[in-house]
Amino acid sequence: MDFTDDQFRALDPAALAAEFHGDAVWKNGPRRALMDTASVELFEAGKVTSVDGVAMHTVADVRVPDVEGFLSSQRPPYTQLLVNRTTQWTFLK
Repeated sequence: MDFTDDQFRALDPAALAAEFHGDAVWKNGPRRALMDTASVELFEAGKVTSVDGVAMHTVADVRVPDVEGFLSSQRPPYTQLLVNRTTQWTFLK
């Protein structure tokens, strides 16, 4: 499930929100990981979804109680969100 930074940056949040019937899409990335291995529980029986041509699995469910505030340029510097996922990170050193 590799994709490039350019593919990620090209994703259109408004179009994705409309396609997936969401209130909004906020792109949190691209990111880099420094662990040696990672494993996650796949939701939806491992279903692969094409997101503007990028294959993705659903690995978490995030509830955002105030979407307008979260997406606002005036949002607080830290907002605690509950992320429902099972993830194991392994660091060998």
